[in-house]
Amino acid sequence: MNEAVVSADEVERLRKRIAALETELGRLQALLITPETEDFDIGVPFEAAHQTYRWGEKHDARKNAFDWYWLLGYLSQKAARAAVAGDDKKARHHIISSAAALRNWFLALARQSEEEKTSNKEIKAMEASAASPSAQAIYPFVNTGFPEPDGKLIADEDRDG
Repeated sequence: MNEAVVSADEVERLRKRIAALETELGRLQALLITPETEDFDIGVPFEAAHQTYRWGEKHDARKNAFDWYWLLGYLSQKAARAAVAGDDKKARHHIISSAAALRNWFLALARQSEEEKTSNKEIKAMEASAASPSAQAIYPFVNTGFPEPDGKLIADEDRDG
């Protein structure tokens, strides 16, 4: 059997290299899990990468359009609640989280093939049920408009572009 002999100097060099790589890995992991709240354009790609790291691409691939819609509503509601409470840092974080979710939705759609998009019967069924009178009673803003601060509904076609 031919055994490789490694010198003590080579072992020490490899130990130092491993230590340097572990330090760099720790730095990169910290970047990935530390929210950026001061710079939107820097924060969005980092948060999007964090979401993918935390949940995985397969998790996003299983979402349909309404899963994304409700995720964005949930995150946006958290941003609004924090803003109203005066917690600007948390509000900015949730705004960035919302934008990152939109980025990940975009990427998930880009990964789907045209065949998957057109054959997704679940989404078509959900779209049909969202337009039903019972869904309108529960979720009045679907297909009708969005509430303005004064509580009035503004239909999509009446909104400024």
